[in-house]
Amino acid sequence: MGLRLSAPMCTRRSLLLAALALAAVAPSRARALTTGLGFPSGASPLDGSASDATSATPQSDSFARLPDESVSRLVALFDLLAAQTEAFGQAYSASVQNADDSYADAMLSFVSLCERALAEVASVREALAAMDATEAGNALDAADAAARTLAFYVGYYRSSDPLMEFQSQAARGAYADEAALLDAMYGAMSGVRANYEALELPAYMEGVWPHYIAQVDAWQEKIYADYVSLVNDDVLMAFSSRHLLARQPSIMWHYEAVMYSLMRAQFQNASDTAGADPAAATRPLLEYGMASEIYPNLYPSADSVVNLAAYTEGGHRDALVEVQVTGFSQAYRQKVTLTPEISYLTIKPPLASDPGNLTSEHDTQLMMTVTDLATGDLLAQESRPVVLHSVYDFTLESDEFGIVEPYNVLAWMRPDSQEVLDVRRAAIDWLGRNMGEGFDTLPGYQLGYPDEDESQTTILQAVAIQGAISDLGVRYNMGSYSFGTFQRVLTPDAVIRARSGICIETALLVASVLQSADMHPMILILPGHAQVALETWEGSGQYLLLETTLLPFTGADGQVGDYVTVASADEWRAYLDRDGVYVIDCNLASELGIRGVAL
Repeated sequence: MGLRLSAPMCTRRSLLLAALALAAVAPSRARALTTGLGFPSGASPLDGSASDATSATPQSDSFARLPDESVSRLVALFDLLAAQTEAFGQAYSASVQNADDSYADAMLSFVSLCERALAEVASVREALAAMDATEAGNALDAADAAARTLAFYVGYYRSSDPLMEFQSQAARGAYADEAALLDAMYGAMSGVRANYEALELPAYMEGVWPHYIAQVDAWQEKIYADYVSLVNDDVLMAFSSRHLLARQPSIMWHYEAVMYSLMRAQFQNASDTAGADPAAATRPLLEYGMASEIYPNLYPSADSVVNLAAYTEGGHRDALVEVQVTGFSQAYRQKVTLTPEISYLTIKPPLASDPGNLTSEHDTQLMMTVTDLATGDLLAQESRPVVLHSVYDFTLESDEFGIVEPYNVLAWMRPDSQEVLDVRRAAIDWLGRNMGEGFDTLPGYQLGYPDEDESQTTILQAVAIQGAISDLGVRYNMGSYSFGTFQRVLTPDAVIRARSGICIETALLVASVLQSADMHPMILILPGHAQVALETWEGSGQYLLLETTLLPFTGADGQVGDYVTVASADEWRAYLDRDGVYVIDCNLASELGIRGVAL
């Protein structure tokens, strides 16, 4: 996340603009859950009887107008599929932008078209297989590539059957209450995910699909947060769920836009391949987009710095793809066999073992070469300037997904760093000095102190952590903080070394230590300020508000009351219910695939 990609260098037809740029126009509003996943809300499973009245797909006589001769018939069919994929993609995008489900009938008709086309390709392929190889030309390869795309998309649609069944049951009032409904929805999503995992993928979806499936996991986290907030009256989980809902539709649509762009490109190339002269030399075709800037601490969470589509209009060619960010990454090297089926690579070279000094911004080069392994010829060679930001540079703008991404802040958590572990050790020492015998541990959500209940155990640990941070010499830096598009934010280990931090930095430090002790913190982003909320006990649904800027801190003279605020659910609602507030659940970092650079 946080990468800004330049416009792609398309060699012809601009087939893959959305896919290569990874900057598809994102919806400005959230959608309902099923719409966000690409499932037609309220639509019945495909039964072959969908009406074409509101469809972006052709009328039923389109197939009757196809030529009879096999190769010509395939060329015309693939041209039709390319056009209708583009038309449906545009209709779907408009529906997403409008946050409605007007695309549902069009999707049913499009899937019906794909299912019918799959049978048609199989029939024509039988005729081609009986022909002389010279007569059939490249049409067999084209048919196979298109068939894989068609089978994938029909399977993609049918993968949503568990969610369709859930919708049907919900419409019949099968669930006794909202908790039962959320539980059933979670189970349905698990079924959809399992179906997605089982799909046979076209080559161009192999790199994209795991990212798409990961978003189903994020949706399940949103459902889980809804469930917990309902059952426990957990106000913080309710706010976290709200922010998950705000991000997920845009990210899902991003991957869907890539999918439809690649499907269209594949159908168009199948048409070109089927109609190409089989005697002509195999011509490799490349289209790619490259990053123009990199945020190092967001690099592990990013999908790519180069997106490359590679294919031929007939025949096979072996090529070597090499990508490197000078002084920052290792060299990426991959052999690719180019065929009429598009290969789509989302390339992110591994970080170098020594990426150099990342504490300040500087310019470097993003280099890519593609070499024909048979001839040694360079098929592509690019070296583009890229801005390599400081490891402490933070941004909310995600050009990959076209959204404001407050969860980026989770990349700054460091629960496993040595400096954070040192704070934990110092917190135990602080407890021993201030509380005496029996307080020689941070037990997390376990009773481990003499005569203390759950809430007091949690408060004591939070107080000891703040005291330890103070004893290590860390002080509050009253520098300005704005949760805007760009901010320099020190990681917790750097805060300990610098012995100074602004509010977001002290909040991340405290939250990291709490998380390392197996407790459940959340980062609160308020207008001009940042704080930490800490669940009083595992699954309690109740939270303490921690003012982490209270430094120096000794725990004396009423400081504990200034540092820790015990608030009711209603008080939390009043505190958080205003513009410009974000609640970031620190437990979501792994589920959302967000992690920082370990230096």
